[in-house]
Amino acid sequence: LSSKTESIQVTTPLNGSETDNVIKEIDQVKMDVTNIVENVSSDVEKETTLIEAIDPSEMVKNIDRQLELFERELNLNLTAQNDILRGVLKRSCLHEGQFYYERASSKTSGSSIFECSSKCSAQSNCESTAWDSQKKICYLNTNRVGQFIHARKFAVSINNVCKEVLGGMTKNWRNCKKTSQHYVSSHTDKFYRISTPYDCMMSCVKSSQKCMAVTWYPSDKSCEHVLGSVRLIDSTKEGISLSLECLTS
Repeated sequence: LSSKTESIQVTTPLNGSETDNVIKEIDQVKMDVTNIVENVSSDVEKETTLIEAIDPSEMVKNIDRQLELFERELNLNLTAQNDILRGVLKRSCLHEGQFYYERASSKTSGSSIFECSSKCSAQSNCESTAWDSQKKICYLNTNRVGQFIHARKFAVSINNVCKEVLGGMTKNWRNCKKTSQHYVSSHTDKFYRISTPYDCMMSCVKSSQKCMAVTWYPSDKSCEHVLGSVRLIDSTKEGISLSLECLTS
């Protein structure tokens, strides 16, 4: 090429050389990175100043306040849960105006149905109790609803097995629930239109029979009461099994 040949310059649609445009882009990137670094440095400096300004004693006080608020909220939640449990207990296991009675009922003094229930729990063969609020007498029974149920104005009765199962449900339900194993015995009863495994278990504990375990089948909403001495076997049937012994342990 001749030395007089003019240099060739490639231009962009914006009338700038490609080299100039690339340099401009690089400079812009450098500027952006610089701004980011400066902003980060500024934020770090602010945080450092804030940390240095914090009084350790104030930090401790703040933590104490947070713990106090947490404890108060926890206590409120526990109180609410206890109220719910009492409501469920009253609806499911305790019956005012009903007197559970057996010919062989043992008698003892008691100031409330709950004292009677505690005395029942202390005996291995007691499953229900009735309290005469007028005479302050507990009647301890070996059956969950006694042999007879009489309507009496001053009577309050409680199914102790029901109460103990309700008390253990929140703690033991997950560990006691069996899906690949079912309880069996020589005698079972089956009921239908039972919506949930919880309802299935509650129907078991309220039964006058010696229901000791249940299997609830979701396919037809049926509930099988397993009576007497039970054992656990492997099963391929879809269902949920629970035992009273596990829930009350």
